[in-house]
Amino acid sequence: MPQPHVLTASFTTRGDEGDPRGLLSATSLLAYLEHMRWEVVWRDHHHLASLFADGRYGVVRAQHLRIHHPLPTNTPITCAVWIERVGRTSLTFGHRIASPLHLTYADAAVTWVHLAAQGTPHPLPDTIQPHPLGDLPLLTPADPPAPPPNPPTSTYIVRASEIDVLQHLNHASYARFVEDTRAALHPHLPPLQQLRVDYLAETRLGARVEVAAWDDPQDERLTRFVLRADQRPIAHAWTRY
Repeated sequence: MPQPHVLTASFTTRGDEGDPRGLLSATSLLAYLEHMRWEVVWRDHHHLASLFADGRYGVVRAQHLRIHHPLPTNTPITCAVWIERVGRTSLTFGHRIASPLHLTYADAAVTWVHLAAQGTPHPLPDTIQPHPLGDLPLLTPADPPAPPPNPPTSTYIVRASEIDVLQHLNHASYARFVEDTRAALHPHLPPLQQLRVDYLAETRLGARVEVAAWDDPQDERLTRFVLRADQRPIAHAWTRY
């Protein structure tokens, strides 16, 4: 039964979104989630359009994606988004990607921070209310361990095609760097089942991004990452298969 506070849209996954196995990567899944968040704003489903008045805007600060079943290309899907939590200056979006028969391919929690024109956190209006559906990852503040000495590192240069409307590196491109680094470190690992990214700073066109990766000594299925641009930390992440 449709739920009035859940926005849904239907798509068919494309061939150019697949990896060498014909499956959508975590980065491709995150692109669908971002599209749905913009749909909420465009349709004014939760009165979010008001958050962009007077130069205000918002950025993703953290997201945790869980992949429950591999999603092939050329597959019909239904994407859903809702507001799971509302804080003083941030809110958490809930997301689900499922088949028309309600098989859940992936779900996610995404923390979005409301910013004033000058880039400082700005209070959310009381008109925005949560409608939690539950059973999502908890985006509690992360305190990642320090990397070991001299971890393997991959380097990327931020391209124009990776810059979004806010003129900085799109958040899904951080995930692409993580996935590519993971593949270079462990080319024969099984597909990842979870991805968590915490964003620390924005990055712009032409920046040199270095991604250090190492396996968690307490969990053989978990790989950790630190992303730096011009020597400053811009994100940390982990993947788990």
